[in-house]
Amino acid sequence: MKMKDVEETLNIPRSHIHYLEREGLFTASRGANGYREFLEQDLLNIKMVLILMTAGASAETVKKLQTHDITLDDALKQTEIDMRKEVDEMLGSLELFQQIRASNVSYDSLPRDSYWADIQIKEQNGQHFRGHYELEVISDWASPQVSMERIVSCPYCHAMNRIDLEEYVYDEDSTEKSMGQELYRYFQADDCHCSKCGKKYQVVGSICEYPYGSIDSEQIEIKPIEEEQRYE
Repeated sequence: MKMKDVEETLNIPRSHIHYLEREGLFTASRGANGYREFLEQDLLNIKMVLILMTAGASAETVKKLQTHDITLDDALKQTEIDMRKEVDEMLGSLELFQQIRASNVSYDSLPRDSYWADIQIKEQNGQHFRGHYELEVISDWASPQVSMERIVSCPYCHAMNRIDLEEYVYDEDSTEKSMGQELYRYFQADDCHCSKCGKKYQVVGSICEYPYGSIDSEQIEIKPIEEEQRYE
């Protein structure tokens, strides 16, 4: 099973699968050719991780469960404590939000000193807020990947054609380096048709992301498949 099959089977974006693998939460099996080959056990491992993280467990907690450093019961207890804290913070922010809304003021007329003093007093009394003024660093499960959409030249008539190479990725490989993961994505598109002359051609190559989210290098080769004809 390839990466695209896993996406469709589990109904999750590829970026989530990359994130789980980068975090060391699972390791995909490899075929004899060295390419990723997801087995049924790999799918079960990914499902387990997703279930736990959907229930609120952190990536670090899941790792400890996988290495049997903590029991599932202990992990769930700690996760519940963390989630209750988040709920308290959300309730604190909701109360403040409702207070501001009820005052019916505009952005420019909002009494900043008054609200700031109120926040300070409430925090001293043990109340917490979700969006704390210290600007916590909040990140999604995975950073968005770079676009694999490219403009390629038809090898017959040289017309420019748009292609999303993401649809033709057949394997990926990552290596840990000084600035994070170096990710190679290999693609092979055998069914490309020129929008002008209608002829069929092949696009093969690889794109390297390093650091993650930035293009480091790419190799794209366009090969004619049909017998080439002369174009005026």
